[in-house]
Amino acid sequence: MLGALLLLASAWVTSALEECPAAVPMAACTGPASEKEYWDYLRAKSIAATGEPYDRTMRPACGNSTFAGPTVVEVQLRLTQLNSVDAKTGSVIINGYFRTWWNDPRLAFKSKAEGGCFDSINIEGTVEDQIWVPDMYFDNLISQVLDGMAGLTQISSNGNVWQSEQVLLTTKMEFDLGQLPYDHNRAVVTVGSYSMDVTQCRTVPRGGIIGEEMSGIGLKAYDMHSSVWSFTQLKDDEVDFVSNGRAWTEDSFAPGWAYVDLWFTFRREPRFFAAQVIAPCLLFTLCSYIQFYVDAGAAPARAFLAVTPVLIMRILFGTLYKSIPETSQRLWLDDFVTTSMFLCVAAAAHFGAVQYMRILESDRTNKRAGLVKAKPIAEKLLKHAHEENIPLMQLLSKFAPLERDLTDEELAREHHTDKADKAAMAILTEEELAQAPKNGVEAETAASTESKPPGGEGQITSFASVQSLEAKVTHHGRRKKFRSEEAAKENVTEADLLFIMYARDIFKKFDRDESNLCSATEILRMFTFFGIYMSYESVVKVVCMFLRDKDHATPMDESMVELNFSQLTFLLISVESYILRTDYSIRRLLTSTKDIRGFFASMPPSLCWDVVARALWPVLITLQIVVYFLLIPYYSTNLPDGVPR
Repeated sequence: MLGALLLLASAWVTSALEECPAAVPMAACTGPASEKEYWDYLRAKSIAATGEPYDRTMRPACGNSTFAGPTVVEVQLRLTQLNSVDAKTGSVIINGYFRTWWNDPRLAFKSKAEGGCFDSINIEGTVEDQIWVPDMYFDNLISQVLDGMAGLTQISSNGNVWQSEQVLLTTKMEFDLGQLPYDHNRAVVTVGSYSMDVTQCRTVPRGGIIGEEMSGIGLKAYDMHSSVWSFTQLKDDEVDFVSNGRAWTEDSFAPGWAYVDLWFTFRREPRFFAAQVIAPCLLFTLCSYIQFYVDAGAAPARAFLAVTPVLIMRILFGTLYKSIPETSQRLWLDDFVTTSMFLCVAAAAHFGAVQYMRILESDRTNKRAGLVKAKPIAEKLLKHAHEENIPLMQLLSKFAPLERDLTDEELAREHHTDKADKAAMAILTEEELAQAPKNGVEAETAASTESKPPGGEGQITSFASVQSLEAKVTHHGRRKKFRSEEAAKENVTEADLLFIMYARDIFKKFDRDESNLCSATEILRMFTFFGIYMSYESVVKVVCMFLRDKDHATPMDESMVELNFSQLTFLLISVESYILRTDYSIRRLLTSTKDIRGFFASMPPSLCWDVVARALWPVLITLQIVVYFLLIPYYSTNLPDGVPR
């Protein structure tokens, strides 16, 4: 019978173990076996020791079992997620668990080794209404979510208390954006006791040493991932990291308060700003570079390519400062975008300068075109000069207007014509005439009526006196300019001579010794006044070819060649027949400064500016990229390496 009972008991135990594989047989114990029993035990123990229940308003004793020394509270933040970083408001939102440790001898109970029922007891939720809890607060807190946050308190048999609270914190943060978007920053959570000074409570990092600034482990992070930020404390292929805490004392009010900085560092992943700001800056700077290859005559197309990048840069500035504060700190990205905008503005200014030069060049080209149209007159004058055996320059002076005094008959005729014109142009109504002041207009009208000749309007019969007539035209002057007899004889008008006279004035400007001869260097400079651009060597060749075609000998040293005014005039008219553009290869330009001078001399100034910009712009863009990326480490920083202030 007894054996059967033993077999039945053994089968029941085996069945129970199969249902609960981790179960062990219960051992006999003394002391509290549940949370309720623990609170009853704590109350009874306190009354037995002091005659009063546990006083949760009294902080626990220090290590020497007296209340003379401060209570040591260890703190640590277990970081689980970096939710948000807002540089514009200077805040960071983090999620994790805030942990505190302290020792309260009054909470001790028997451990399992001493016959107790457990080594520690876990109490869910808050226990501030049951035991003493340090009044820890976050000094740089902006806001904290309290609803729905879990909490756990663990009391060990030796009186050690560990409290863990789930936290969602928004804290203030000092950002260092100097190296944006390659910046790294440090988030800090400052913890301390709100009501207890250093004589009552000493806050230290977990495992830290009182009196040492850097010690213990203030922060632990597990499984940290972010598409925007990378954590600089992580090593390769790791997702967990720890950082020590920094203990410091705020002593502006004696005796001071103890604080601990719990911190971690993170670096921005630059891909977003590189793709949305840096790359567009470079691309639109290149767009402004494209305009240098567009014909300067296509002004609308060049204007679009010149102005659009500037507008895009302004939009990029607005986009950039939507996510960062309007700080006075020097920002790498801000300087980079500003430099790009200056390059685009410089390209737009280049467009304006080129268009201005195009206006000047067009005016000069039109003057040469006018000279070409005057070729028959020039040939006629040259033939006349040869007949009279005088230089063309001297002949032109004969066609210039002559100055002389008016004869009495011419003076009277001019005065009568002026009065007739005034009378015809000043037909007034009686009302207007009545309102008009009695000035010289009425006097002139009356004089015109009185002096009208009786024989007809076109005949002048008599005047008061020549002296009176001269007095009326004194303000006009008696001396006048008239068409020369030579011009009238040859039927040459001043309009026909306009561009030839301009060529003469340019020639005189360079013929300072009045020898009626100009050298090749002077001819080169005169050509530019007519929109002709050639190198010195080309000018020498063209002049010599022109002279030989006109049956004139040229010197052996062709650089000594000279032209008189008539020869220069006809060379300007026919110069296109002698121009053959020289091809300058890059190799020639790189090996000869003489070819470089000839290359630029053979182009109009507007094209020269475009050619220079084509070569200079890639260099400037490359320098911008290289220099700015080399300067990243030298941008000022608000926070030093190591522990933040």
